[in-house]
Amino acid sequence: MSLQVKKLEDFILVGSAHSGWDLVQNMYGMYIRVTETSGEQESNMNIAIHADNWGWNRLRGTQLGYAPFEDAIGHWSLVKAQEDGVHSKWNRIRIKRDYKDVLTQLWRQHSPTISFDEFLDTDMGLPMVEEFEQAARSLDYAFEFRYEDLVESPQQVLTDVIYHCAPRWDSQLEKLIDINAIDHVIQESGVRELRAGPTGSNLEKVGVYAEWITPEQATRIDAFLGTL
Repeated sequence: MSLQVKKLEDFILVGSAHSGWDLVQNMYGMYIRVTETSGEQESNMNIAIHADNWGWNRLRGTQLGYAPFEDAIGHWSLVKAQEDGVHSKWNRIRIKRDYKDVLTQLWRQHSPTISFDEFLDTDMGLPMVEEFEQAARSLDYAFEFRYEDLVESPQQVLTDVIYHCAPRWDSQLEKLIDINAIDHVIQESGVRELRAGPTGSNLEKVGVYAEWITPEQATRIDAFLGTL
């Protein structure tokens, strides 16, 4: 069952399955752990979800229900929250990742026994991309960023996310941004290890599709996206 968004202080990070929103939510929770908690045993993800316990705004990620696994927040709940006046554009952020990488990760993790061409035609392939994009584009966002930029320039992107989600009761908000804590989070999260390169086969790596699919298959995806 989808979770209903009820409070204005809920910040929602919208991204397709395997777009990296969970990495960002984990990093946000880790930042709060480093700066606000003392020996807290909760996971970084739970700290992000319950960040109001430490005086911060909560951050949740969602694929809007378009994923091969359970999603706590569906598209309908965000639409209803907006209609009810309890959620606004300010509280929504969009993360985007190259769909060639997204689809490659979906294929390898959820349907590795079939060919990539067969996978693209399944409900988890191009049809799910189309449905998610239609839903995601029906919502407005405070700002958008790319997964690739997070990996390449994590300090800037993470700072932007934390600054946006930080509580607004401090008139000098810059004091809330702890650069040393951000550097610690970047180091501990291993986000820099996800940069494109010839080494490593992590499916979360930027450009990982090139190791698994053909140029023709990549062109098919790009051509499909051009029709959306």
